[in-house]
Amino acid sequence: MSEKLKSILIIINVALAVMMANIDSTIVNVALPTMMKCFNKDTSQIAYIILIYLIGMSGSVLIFGKMGDAYGNRNIFVVGFGIFTISSLFCGFSSHLWELITFRFIQGIGAGALSSSTGAIIVTSLPEKYHGKAYGTMAVFMSAGQAIGAPLGGFILQYLHWSWIFLINIPIGIFAIVLTFSILKEKKVKIKRIKFDLLGAVLSIIAASSLIVSLNNIQDNGFLSLKVLGLFIIFIVTVLFFIYWEKRAKEPIIDLNLFKNINFSSGLISKIMTLMVFSGTFFILPFYFQFVRKMDTASMGSLISVASLSMLFFSFYAGVLIDKYSARIISNCSFYIRIIAVIGFLFALPTTPVIFFVIGLLLLGIGCSLSFTSNYKVVMSNAPMGKEGMVSSINGLSVYIFQGVGLAITEAIYAFAIPKGGHLDAIHVNSGTNHAVWLFIVLLVVGLLFSYKAKERKGVEIKKINIE
Repeated sequence: MSEKLKSILIIINVALAVMMANIDSTIVNVALPTMMKCFNKDTSQIAYIILIYLIGMSGSVLIFGKMGDAYGNRNIFVVGFGIFTISSLFCGFSSHLWELITFRFIQGIGAGALSSSTGAIIVTSLPEKYHGKAYGTMAVFMSAGQAIGAPLGGFILQYLHWSWIFLINIPIGIFAIVLTFSILKEKKVKIKRIKFDLLGAVLSIIAASSLIVSLNNIQDNGFLSLKVLGLFIIFIVTVLFFIYWEKRAKEPIIDLNLFKNINFSSGLISKIMTLMVFSGTFFILPFYFQFVRKMDTASMGSLISVASLSMLFFSFYAGVLIDKYSARIISNCSFYIRIIAVIGFLFALPTTPVIFFVIGLLLLGIGCSLSFTSNYKVVMSNAPMGKEGMVSSINGLSVYIFQGVGLAITEAIYAFAIPKGGHLDAIHVNSGTNHAVWLFIVLLVVGLLFSYKAKERKGVEIKKINIE
């Protein structure tokens, strides 16, 4: 088998992991009303089906990253597929809500294992000339997973039982496991015995869980509610204790010395800024188009999809560009493109032609595809030898956490323009949109400044995994 064909199969394998995790984060949303009737539960109880998946995923990703570096990223990759596939089977056959919530948590753990190893698999198994294409393909399948989740769920519910939204994962998971064993062979290297950082693992789970639950309760309870504030205080205290402990642990879950690498830290901050703007943008657009532009839901959905579709179709070519040029150059360009697009919204009027927004959303989508791919490569290329899993898990956790943070901050900024107890109208929504746009400009400028400092490390060698 040629090197090119082997590389393509590895990229497909990684892309399947990304798509499975992202489809399951969206496909279940469509089935929630059906499940509510099936289990005879209210919305607050049914919502845990979504929330527990995120908790399992974000709480386990750092642990699996550390385990991947110790026991082999390929092995963790297979474990992730195995957990995800088996838990999907049990989710499909759940007859009580508590059973479904339990197996969704386990399914989230499987997704965490997959997320912690995808970037590491690319760095340690592919020749460097294919890295950009691999990250671009990951972005394509990530976007595709998010895009097709809802319509696929709707199609399944139209003709089949809701359990098939989980059972559909089984053949994909089995194929992915077979493919993994076929193309990735873990080297028989002597791995030193490590003392697992149990306290660090527990603290990381508590921190991630408390933040996610607090962010998910803001909309219903408000920022200043006792529940949200209490959870946020738990998060802050836990993070501080986690940092204190990790500095002293012999085998930490996260090596805090990683953040002393300016290229790694700058690339990660640039990615975080992109994630926050990304989630915030898709929060404000439906309100703006519905209340200010007076669009119907079909027209609004079609217009917003311009950004998603441009991301979907341009991500692979973003990877090609990164393989040809410097990732830092591509990242810088991505921020300039989005700053121009976002500033354009400040000059939009109720009578502005629709084509203006089409161009703006097209630029946003292209800019995001360039940014996600280039920042991912910068961060992963700066992973020290033997810590690829750890860096990959940090990358994965940043996605789960900071999209939620960006959404929460955008909601808060947006709310300042809405009178307390008042109703939404064109004037207030337009004002709230402008507030949010200024926030996005600030975040993008910060991201651009750090992007200039983030250099990819060249000559990344294949370290642990052989293609056979």
